Amino acid sequence: MTNGDYKIMPNLLTMQDITKTSPGTRALDRVSFNLKRGLITGILGENGAGKSTLMKILVSALQPDMGKIYLNGTEGKILSPKYAKTKGIHIIYQELELLTKLTVAENIAFPDFPKKNCFLDWKSLYNFTQKN
Repeated sequence: MTNGDYKIMPNLLTMQDITKTSPGTRALDRVSFNLKRGLITGILGENGAGKSTLMKILVSALQPDMGKIYLNGTEGKILSPKYAKTKGIHIIYQELELLTKLTVAENIAFPDFPKKNCFLDWKSLYNFTQKN
C-alpha cells in the first residue's frame, strides 16, 4: 500500500473541533484529528500544546467543552476510560512516575488486572501485555 492509498481510506477515528478550556487557559481550540487503520500516527508539539489534553479527552479522562468524536464514521460518546478500552482505545501516560512501584506489564493493564482466584494472574497479564 502506498502513502497515497491512505488518503482514500475511511477514518478509524475522528476528533472534530475539540475545545477544552481550563481556568484562565484554552488548552485546545477547535482541534481536529483523524486516525486511519494501519497508519502509524504521531502527535507532536511543544510543552503545553495540548497533546495530553487531547488524548485524555479521547479516553474520557477529561470531557471537552465542545467538539465531536467519531469511531468508524459513527458519532459516539466515550463514556469512561474503561468503555474506551472496550472500543480498542488504550493510552499509556508518559507520567509513569505515578505508578513507579508497578512493572511495565502492570502499568499497561492498569487498572484492569487479570485475576485468578482473587490473585493477580501473571500469565494472563503477560499475554495481555504482548498483545497490546
